[in-house]
Amino acid sequence: RIKRMGTYLAEYHRNDNVLIVNQDFYAERKRTEVILKNYTLFVERSLDSTRASFPKEILWNSDELNAIKGKLELDKLNTIVIPSEDQAFVTQLLTMLNSLTEDFQIKVIGLGAWQKFDNIEVEYLHQLNVHFIVSEYVDHFDPRVIAFENKFSETYGMVPERFSYLGFDVAYYYLELLLQHGANFEVMFLGDQKELLGRQFEFFKTGIESGYENHSIYIVHYKDYTLQEISIKL
Repeated sequence: RIKRMGTYLAEYHRNDNVLIVNQDFYAERKRTEVILKNYTLFVERSLDSTRASFPKEILWNSDELNAIKGKLELDKLNTIVIPSEDQAFVTQLLTMLNSLTEDFQIKVIGLGAWQKFDNIEVEYLHQLNVHFIVSEYVDHFDPRVIAFENKFSETYGMVPERFSYLGFDVAYYYLELLLQHGANFEVMFLGDQKELLGRQFEFFKTGIESGYENHSIYIVHYKDYTLQEISIKL
């Protein structure tokens, strides 16, 4: 997901003022490195790479709001990436950034783990146009999902939970490959890409002698107080 975040930023936000804010912790530094590497790779392969701006990295401490404010631009969308799963830090930073939304256009991009945080003001998620990069997303208005939920409730007498959708998707995808291609079905990964109830399967080979990795992601954001998918292609 972090690799794809770099690609997403380069494809859709290369002309924005992109800031990456981290606490200089090991995990956050590594995520930042991966984002910058994949951003650069994408831009270098594009035809108009000379027109792209590159993200600016900010190492956070409690006095850094002024440093961030000093790097914001009035005439551009300021896309702020926060590659952190630290709830206290993320909450503090979003609260501070929200105070700047009257003067600047701000969009925040964060991690899927934020969906579990219970102390972020919902208004901040809307005001800051917070987007998440996630590996799974269930659209409860999708007719396929509605049919699954009805059948699940009818069969088990309960509402499906997160792992109900995940279990169905994983079993359906791999068992169908097994049925159609036998025990060595992994050779078909590259040619069998599917989107099921809450997960896409888009594999690529990580190396000549390595295995396969599913690199599909969803970009989601809050709109009208619900989490909705952004339709993009990467």
